[in-house]
Amino acid sequence: MATEQINLAVIAGNLGRDPELTYIGSGEALCKLNVATKMNYLRDGEWKSKTTWHRVVVWGKQAERVGTLKKGDHILVQGSYENDDYEKDGVKHYGMALKAKVVQSCNFAKSGEDQPKPSAQPEPDPSDEDLPF
Repeated sequence: MATEQINLAVIAGNLGRDPELTYIGSGEALCKLNVATKMNYLRDGEWKSKTTWHRVVVWGKQAERVGTLKKGDHILVQGSYENDDYEKDGVKHYGMALKAKVVQSCNFAKSGEDQPKPSAQPEPDPSDEDLPF
């Protein structure tokens, strides 16, 4: 009987730099992101924080979409961690990257910025309309 195994990661953090959008030989889009997450904890009666950096890779149409984000943007990423090993100048390098399945921007407009303007036309009065029931 096989034991179930799960490789699922969900992170919410901020982009540490602008996304790196490139296209591979087949024409498929690849976007690399560096996402910072911060954990606050209490040690010896004093609050401290620790930042963890996550390397994230996004493929296809979603890569093109997230390629428009900017440094500092708040995002949520869901995917799975994969080994990201390579050799450069004869030296083997080992790492892990979060292969994204879903990337969601969590940016919200600040007060007075890019918020929808109220309509200049008044709402129609329901009593003025012919209702089908």
